[in-house]
Amino acid sequence: MVGAIAIVVFHQASLFVLHQAFRLVPERGFLFAPLPGTEIPALYALMLVGALGGAFLSLILRWVHALPDLLCGALLGAFGLTLFGRLPGVPGFEAPWWQWAIVNGGWGWGTAFLLRPLALRGGEARYQREPPAVH
Repeated sequence: MVGAIAIVVFHQASLFVLHQAFRLVPERGFLFAPLPGTEIPALYALMLVGALGGAFLSLILRWVHALPDLLCGALLGAFGLTLFGRLPGVPGFEAPWWQWAIVNGGWGWGTAFLLRPLALRGGEARYQREPPAVH
């Protein structure tokens, strides 16, 4: 669920800003045009991929403690979604890979940021300086 929200808040909003302000990407984001051969709007398909990616990211953040959570999310988004999460037929995907790495990295950072209040990283007790008091 958090990954789907991050698609709308971070991914699509980044596309909108990069298109409207800088003309770096060909599409403005928030596309409701259906994917070719289906009746599913492109935004909903991206939200589904974002939700699945968010579930995977939450598992990665729980198991990997070598990197800070926001950096890990940005790297997973930039490289994971850019290399493996491409949906064929989504308008604007003919943009260069580095533009999608920036936008998808924003999705990963945003997903990790939205996961912080849920404390899905786990293991916070092991980083406390003094052991809890035993009564």
